[in-house]
Amino acid sequence: MPAAPAEFENLAVNVALAPGAKLPSVVPAGNVSAPSPPNEAFSRVSSPIATFPPFVNVTFTTYVSVPVVIAVGFVAAGPTLITGMHLLLAIVAEGRGDAAEQRRQLDAAVAGLPDIQEKVVYGAILGDACARAGSVDQAQKTLLMIAPLADPHSSEQVGYVDLLKGDIALATGQRDTAIELFKQAIKENSTGISVEALAHAYQQSGDIDAATDAYASMFRSPDLSLSWEPQQRWVEARYTLATDYAARGDQQKERETLETLLNLWKDADPDLPPLKKAKSEYAKLQ
Repeated sequence: MPAAPAEFENLAVNVALAPGAKLPSVVPAGNVSAPSPPNEAFSRVSSPIATFPPFVNVTFTTYVSVPVVIAVGFVAAGPTLITGMHLLLAIVAEGRGDAAEQRRQLDAAVAGLPDIQEKVVYGAILGDACARAGSVDQAQKTLLMIAPLADPHSSEQVGYVDLLKGDIALATGQRDTAIELFKQAIKENSTGISVEALAHAYQQSGDIDAATDAYASMFRSPDLSLSWEPQQRWVEARYTLATDYAARGDQQKERETLETLLNLWKDADPDLPPLKKAKSEYAKLQ
């Protein structure tokens, strides 16, 4: 097995990336373990060991606002784990507004994809992240790799491939095509990623009414909420929904949506860009 990237050794990460959500503090890698975080910084959830699909198993904690070691000294981490950590680091960078680092980590994740056994689902998720980050070439490269491998009898795999096709279509300005592909992906394999992608596509196409309805419906479907890295999209989507309500002139729903977002992110780092925007808009309503 390959050694883990150097940045995973004694890696300290500001935990503001997924405010109000969950962040791994311990990532099992064979017999290698990471140190426990300080008691004053974290509160354990009732079931601390959970699956971190699609890549790794982790111990979840709720962060407050301190740096924490999330991965230490991987000696023989497998390619799936390493790729998953690159994705996680890309999301850290996105939360900080560091687009260059986000793309660097996504490039590293895509480079590891050939070594992963479950390429179709993992590849689609990575490609989705690349397309949303503006790395369309990496998304297309990933699609070319996974599309021939997809089992046509697997609705899950076909759905994920259509999701990635929709991401690429949206990123290249083919909005109507993207919307139809996302609808097809939801029909084949409805997931939190595909449902959010459709709402995002409506938003990007300028169909505010459809976007508002899609986002509102999304938040009424807790079974579809994301319990791993991309849940950050769902939290940030509340800000988008609030702006849509504002465009409709519905200040009450705008206020309620922002209040929900600010409650979810109440322990987030105060300089997080999306949080600052939400606070600013909420202040205007007072």
